[in-house]
This record gives sequence, structure tokens and C-alpha cells, in this order.
Amino acid sequence: MPSTPKETTTKTEPWDGAKPYILDQYKLADQLFKNGSPKPWEGKNIADQSKATTDAMKGIENLARNGDQSALTNANKTVNSIMNQTMQSPSNKTLTDLQKGVELGKNPTDKLVSNIANGKTANSPGKFDQNYTNKATEQAANFGNFQNGAANDLKNLQNFNNPALDNAGKSANYTNGAGEQAQQLSNFTNGGIDRLNNLQDFSNPALHNAQGMTGYQNSAISNIQQMLGAQNPALAQAAKAGNFQNSAVGQAAGYNQYTNAASGLQNAQASNLANGNNPAMDMLQKTASGAEIGNNPYLDQMVGNQQDKIAEKLKNVTNPGIDSQAAAMGRLGSGAFATQRNNAETGAATAMADVATSMYGNQFNTDKDRQMSAANQYGSLYNADQQNQMQANQALSQTSNAQQQNRMQGTQMYGDLQNSQQQMRNAGTQMYGDMYGQQQQQQLNAANSLGALNDSQQNARLNANQQYGQLASDQNQQRLNSANALTDAHSQQQAQRLAGNQNWANVNDSQQSQRLAGNQQYGQLSSDQNQQRLNATTAYGDLLNQQQNTRMQGAQLYGNLNDSQQTQRMNAANSMNDQFNQDRAYQMQGLNMMNNNYQSNIQNMLASNDQRMNAANAQNSYQSNLNNQRLQAAGQSADAYNNQFLPYQQLAGVGQQRDDRSTLELQADINKWDRKEQLPVQNVQNFLNMLQGGGYQNQTTPVYSNTGAQVLGGLSSLAGLFALCTRAAKIVHSVVGHMPLTNGLELPIYSFSYIDDPEQKIWIGPIAEELEEEHPEAVVEIDGRKHIDVASFMARAA
Repeated sequence: MPSTPKETTTKTEPWDGAKPYILDQYKLADQLFKNGSPKPWEGKNIADQSKATTDAMKGIENLARNGDQSALTNANKTVNSIMNQTMQSPSNKTLTDLQKGVELGKNPTDKLVSNIANGKTANSPGKFDQNYTNKATEQAANFGNFQNGAANDLKNLQNFNNPALDNAGKSANYTNGAGEQAQQLSNFTNGGIDRLNNLQDFSNPALHNAQGMTGYQNSAISNIQQMLGAQNPALAQAAKAGNFQNSAVGQAAGYNQYTNAASGLQNAQASNLANGNNPAMDMLQKTASGAEIGNNPYLDQMVGNQQDKIAEKLKNVTNPGIDSQAAAMGRLGSGAFATQRNNAETGAATAMADVATSMYGNQFNTDKDRQMSAANQYGSLYNADQQNQMQANQALSQTSNAQQQNRMQGTQMYGDLQNSQQQMRNAGTQMYGDMYGQQQQQQLNAANSLGALNDSQQNARLNANQQYGQLASDQNQQRLNSANALTDAHSQQQAQRLAGNQNWANVNDSQQSQRLAGNQQYGQLSSDQNQQRLNATTAYGDLLNQQQNTRMQGAQLYGNLNDSQQTQRMNAANSMNDQFNQDRAYQMQGLNMMNNNYQSNIQNMLASNDQRMNAANAQNSYQSNLNNQRLQAAGQSADAYNNQFLPYQQLAGVGQQRDDRSTLELQADINKWDRKEQLPVQNVQNFLNMLQGGGYQNQTTPVYSNTGAQVLGGLSSLAGLFALCTRAAKIVHSVVGHMPLTNGLELPIYSFSYIDDPEQKIWIGPIAEELEEEHPEAVVEIDGRKHIDVASFMARAA
């Protein structure tokens, strides 16, 4: 608990040596304020424009108002002429007509081709012979039930007993029965000799057919003979082309008097722009002249409102707070109390002056910015008006040039169409001659084809005669071959007789050998008999499998013969259809010739339309080029008009630099005036701060019952300064003592000065961070900086 002082009344006054100076300074400050210090700048706030700027503006304005604008007027007329020209020119009408399509007529071959495609012509003569029957199919069908006759024999061989066993036993007395037969072969007679004798009178039956072909006649010869007198139906049309008249010639002749309908409207637009006035220019001119600078009717009220807020805060917040703290500590009327009040009032006065200076300065800068912006916008609008006039004149000039170009193109097209008409006549005459020549060539080709067919017919007859001779020669050769074969048969018969005698002798020799081998064979046959039985069983199974395979092959053959039978039927129909298709091909060739003539007529018609379209495009191109030339000339007129302003624009740039220099010099004078007016007030404030910050004062020190309280009492005169005690705001010099606290600890007391104090005045007090470690409730944070709650801090002093 804190101790209670024995004396509770304290009177604090300034140091006696400082009192007269303080009173003098208050009196001086009062006199300065009454005299209106600090006075605002009384001179002009806008620097005068340089002569270069005014001369440039006068020159530009004079040119704009009184300069030669005939080029712009002509350019506007040209642009208006081009913009208002009509699109209903003869060339455009020609292109429109061509876009609607060309009536090509009906192809004369369409109906015939359609009938062929839809099957309305004669059907193919080839018919599918569904009744054709291959005689071999019945035999092939029987193979499905094929029975191999050897199967039963092989089945019986499973119980085979070789009858040769007995014979083999008798081989010792073996007699070869072939001996008599071999003896008979010595008298062998060849039975083929009589047949070969008959072949010597052989006659080939094909001789009669070959002899009939020598009178062959080609049926196409009569058709080709008819083509020798054919006449091309297109000759009459081609003959008329020599007198071709191009209907566009009359229209093209009128183009050399072409007048662009847009020129009148462009003239009117150019005239309106030259004599018109932008309504925004008058309003911008007032702002650009500086007439609106300093005329904000709400500025004084705004400054007064802000200053009233500062005064209200001083009156209702700051001063009552200082009074309350001082009263709580018993320091009302002390020097520290007076210093705090003076600092608060000085700070409020400075803030009010800063508010006025800042708001008036900002308003002035805003007005200047608006003046400069208006001047720039005024110039931009003026330049835009001039640009519009020049563009209109340029467009008018281009329209005039395009009109003249269109006239020249019309004349050129008229001549081109005349030349094209003559070329079409020449081409028609040439085509007539070509088609007549083609007709003659076709007749010659038909004659050549007739001759070729006659030659082919004669060649066929010669080939038939040659074939007849060849067959007769072959028949004689067959007879010679049969005679030679008869001779060979006689020779073979004699050889057979000789071989029979030799064989009879050989048989007798082998008979004895057989007898010797008979005994050996008897034993071998007994062994082989069992093997034969086994083999018979195997062969019996194989024959059954073979029988089944034969049945399957018979079925396959039956199917193949049916397929072959069907193929024969189809081949017969296809053969007749091929002849029909060949006849149809000749018919299609005739249709193609008719279609080609039709297509040739279409090509001629399209070529004529192409010439019309080219003529129309040429006219439009001429019109466009003429318009471009006129617009280009109008643009050059505008450039020439703009070049008049270049010297004044350069002069305006020099004037701007001089105006900027004058503005800087005027601002320097205003700043110098403000410093001069603020200096007396600032000197008074600095002197008062020095008098009140020296630490000299008259006071009565209260007596406490303990040492810690005495230290606190010794520092109580500065209690009002303990509010801002954060370490970051101080420069700590040394520890001057310790203050005992109620918890038994001691809080260091330092001598320090504030970092932002230019005079580095020495103060005595604690550090807020150290007090916060023991009594955090005695420390508060305001705007990020720690302050000591003096009342709470004093309550914790021992």
C-alpha cells in the first residue's frame, strides 16, 4: 500500500527567473496574432504567360480563323462526292444480271441417257439358261453311294489260306505253264495294223466350215457408208457468230460522262465543318484562362470545419485530459502542467495553420491542374476540328479524282468492248471454218474406216482360205503318219515274235529254278500266310476309309459339276450381253458427240458472259482508282494546310518551357513569403519551450513515510510526462535511482531524452516495457506505442 503524505497541498510555479520572459513571449505572441500573423501570400498565384506562348496562340488562332481554307473545302467536296456516289452503274447492273445465273438450255442427250439409265430401252438379249443340265451330274451323284467291290474280298482275306502251300510242296516237279504261251508269241500278230490301214483315208470334217468362211461379209460396212454424207448441225450457228454484236458496247460508251453522286454531299459537309464551331470550346476557354482559380465557394467553409475540429479536440479532449492527470497527481498549476498545456495549444495552432496551408495549396494546385487540362483539351478539340475539316476536304478531293478515273475507265472499257466484239466476230468466222473442216475430217475418217473394214473383211477371207489349206495339209499329214505307224506296227510284230521265242527258252530255264525254290517258298509261304491275314485286315479297313473318301469326292464332284453347269449358263448369257453392250457403246458415242456440241455452245455462252463481267470489273476498278486518287489529293491538301501551323507549334513549345520556369520562380517567392511570416511565431514558440523545459521551478515537496515514496514524490512534478514511456521513443542516458513497488521489487528510474526532440531535453522516468513485466495493467498501447497509465502506476508504488 502506498504511504500517505503528511502534507497534501502543493503549489507549482515557473522558475522566478523565467516568469518575466514567459509573460513577454505570451504578450508578443498575442500581438502577432492580433496583427494577423502569419499573413497569407498577397501576390498573384499564376505566373504570366511568356511572349512566345501568347504569340504562338495568336498565330494559331489567326490561321484557324482567317487562314486559307480553300484546300480543306475542296478536299471536303471531294470526299462528299465519293461518299454520295450511287452504286447503280451499268457495270454493277451487268454483274447483278450475271449473278442471277445464265439460262443454259436443256441438253438434248438428257432424255436418251435417262432412258438408258432407267432401263427403258431394249433389254439385253442374253438370257440365263436355267434348264441347262450337265449330263455328268447324274453319274457324280451316284458316287455318294459308292461301294468298293474289293471290300468284301479283303474281308474274306482275314481267314486267308494260301493255296500255294500245296503247290509249293509240289514245286520240286514244277512245270511252267507259260512255256506254251511263250512259244505261241513267236507267231504274234499286231491287231492295230488293220486300224492304221483305215487312217490312210482320214478326212478332216472342219475343211467344209473353213471353206465357207472365204465369203465372210462385215455388217458394219453399210453403217459407216451412211456417215460419209453426215452434216454437222452446229455449222449454221457457227456461221452466224461472224456477225456477233456485244450488247454492252452501248452502255460502256456512256461511262466517259460519269458523275459521282457523292461529291455534292461531301462539298456540303466540308463547308459545314469549315464554318462550324464546337460548343465545348467556350466552356473550356473560360477554365483554360484561369478564371476559375480560387473560386471554390466551399473552400473557406471546409478549412473552417477542419480547424474547428482541431480546436474542439483541444478544448474537449486534450486539455481536460492534461488537467485530469495533473489534478490526480496534485500538479495543477505546476511548470510541467503549464508546459503540457502550452505544447498542446501550440500543436493545435500548428495543426490549424497546416490545415489551412494544405487545403488552400491543394485547392490552388487542383485549380491549376484543371486550368492546364482545360487548355490541353481546348487545343485538342481545336486540332480535332481542324483535322475533321482537312479529312473532309481530302475525302472530297479523292471523290473527284475517283470520278475522273471512272470516266477514263469507261472510255477505256468502251474501246475494249469494241475490240472484244470484233474478236468475237473473228472467232465466230474461225469457228465456222473449223467446224466445216471437222465435218470434212469426220467424212474422211468414215471413208478410212470403210476402207479399213473392207481390208479387214478381205483379211478374214484370206485367213479362212489359209486355214482351209492348212487343214487339208494336216489331213494329208495324218494319212502319212498312219502309213508310218503301220510300218512301225509290222516291225513291232516281228520283234514280238523274236522276243516270244527268247521268252520260251527263258521260261524253260526258270522252270527248273522254280522247282528248286519251291521247297524254300513253301516254308516262306506258311510264314507269310499269317502276315497276309493281318495285312488283309488292315487293307480291309483302308478300303472302307477309301470307299468313304470316294463317296465324299463324288459328292464334291457333283457340286463342282453343278457349279460348272451354272457357269456355262452364265457364260452363254454374258456372251450375248457383251454384243448388246457393244451396240449400246456405239449409241453412247453418238450421244457424247451431241453432248459435246451442246457443251461447246455452253462454253461460248459462258465466255461471252466472262467478257461482260471483265468489262464491268474493269469499269468498277477504274472508278475505284479514280476515287483513290481524288481522296489522296484531298489528304495532301489537308497536310499542306497543317504545315502552316508548324512554326507556331514550335514557338508554343519554347513558350511552354518559359512558362514552366516562371511558375517555379513564383512558387519560390510564395514559399519565401510563408517562411518569413511564420518565423516570428515560431521564434516565440521555441523561446517558450526553452523557458519551460529547463527544469527550474518553485515547489513544495511532500514527505512520505518510506524511501520509495520519497523518490516518487521527488519525481511527481514530472508525472504528467510519464505518459509516453516506450523504450523505442527514448534515448536512455543513465539510471538515476530505483522506485520500490508494492510487490517488493524496485523499478529503475532513468534520465532520458526523446528521439524526435530536436533540443534533446533531459527527462526523468521509468521504461514502460520494464513496468509492463511486473504490472502489465499499468501500461497501455496507443497507436503502436506503449504509454504508462500514471494513476495505475502511482497506486503500485510502495
